[in-house]
Amino acid sequence: MNHSLGGKIKEMRLKIGATLTDVSLKTGVNLPKLSRIENNSSPVTSEELISLATYFGTSIDQLLDFQPSAATPINLDNFNLQTGFERILKEYPVASMEDLKGHELGNFVRNNMVDILKKQLNLDTSEIKVIGSVGQGNWAEVPWIVLCHRQITESAQRGVYVVYLFKADCSGFYLSLNQGWTFFEEKYKGKLGRKKIKVISDNLRAKLKPFTPNDLSLEEIDLKGRGRLAVGYMLGHITGKYYPAESLPSSIELINDLKTMLKLYEHVRFLIAGRKVEEFNEAMLLHEDNLYFEQSEDEEAYQTTIEHVIGEDDAREIILEENDDNPEEAPHPIKDSSGSHKWPRDAKKAAKAIKMAKFKCSYDGSHTTFISALTGKPYVEAHHLVPLGKQDRFRVKLDKIANIVPLCPVCHRLIHLGCDEDKQRMVDVLYEQRREDLLKVGIDVSLLELRTIYGLK
Repeated sequence: MNHSLGGKIKEMRLKIGATLTDVSLKTGVNLPKLSRIENNSSPVTSEELISLATYFGTSIDQLLDFQPSAATPINLDNFNLQTGFERILKEYPVASMEDLKGHELGNFVRNNMVDILKKQLNLDTSEIKVIGSVGQGNWAEVPWIVLCHRQITESAQRGVYVVYLFKADCSGFYLSLNQGWTFFEEKYKGKLGRKKIKVISDNLRAKLKPFTPNDLSLEEIDLKGRGRLAVGYMLGHITGKYYPAESLPSSIELINDLKTMLKLYEHVRFLIAGRKVEEFNEAMLLHEDNLYFEQSEDEEAYQTTIEHVIGEDDAREIILEENDDNPEEAPHPIKDSSGSHKWPRDAKKAAKAIKMAKFKCSYDGSHTTFISALTGKPYVEAHHLVPLGKQDRFRVKLDKIANIVPLCPVCHRLIHLGCDEDKQRMVDVLYEQRREDLLKVGIDVSLLELRTIYGLK
């Protein structure tokens, strides 16, 4: 029997007949990293360890062969939330200088505090999962205790959760609505990952503001840590509260704060609406990437962003992908809060299309319009001739410059709201203009099909 961590993980995987791919998909630990872990050639983060222990149905202690000291048994009746937190803050600085393996404080955070939380809040563990961590192999710079809704996430690596984060100097701790930093770190890397997680934190904070009580509205946290995880926790913070070590509130107040935070967490669950972490994050990041759904509530923001892009790039060429003149495979849809699949529009491409048309209406270049305050140019709007809502009918991407027709505001309203006779006349003219360009990018649609798409007989 292999008693190394990697060997034990491999042994447990083979015992249940799972492949590396199976474990990777279920735990969120990427495949190459999982292979290195099994070969003992890569360290395991505390979040990965928790995910693996959960997957194999074992405890972290068992996975690491930790043996908590039996010489000093813990009587949980002597502890509540306040006294539990006091113990962690008082003992962690000294404990972190000692060997982690089998340490009583490590067991207290991982197991005893978890039990105290479950008992004092009477948590429904079929819905809420509680995880405590002080690191693995080495003490964590920032220990934590996470409460996550199983419908959102079961890991501290990804998704949104409620967490107690202890400052690196143990001068206090935070109750924080937060996000799994590892997801952003692995998907986007470095600076971009830090930017993306901050965008989602800010967006969620704004959406939750009407429901957030003043005493849980702390917008920034300082963990006094320098490690990548500490930085990630600080960027992932959405809202919360700080408790200084010298003046901890009563256990009753701590419990009430946590109950209030869990109610706020329910609002997050409704926002996520059953979507996977990746789906929710994609939707939250759309506007950051100048992408907008083809729907009425996004229309003004889309057209305004186009104006901003034109204004910012007036002195230089708007940079686009080199393959925009060639066919591209249809992109995967993004799921919105209603569960519908939609395809976003890129405001940068629309800005390019408008500049190429020299700010003239494609239906009739003689149409006059007003001068935009943002661009100093005649104001026109971007319209997709073949609507993006029909993307599922096509194997190629529809958000292409060839499919974007600039229209004056009156013509843009007409093609959406006009009578059939006027709409058909406009569709026919625009189709004849763009037919060859559409074919070049693989959009093969007949005039009859296009009329049908617009509801015309």
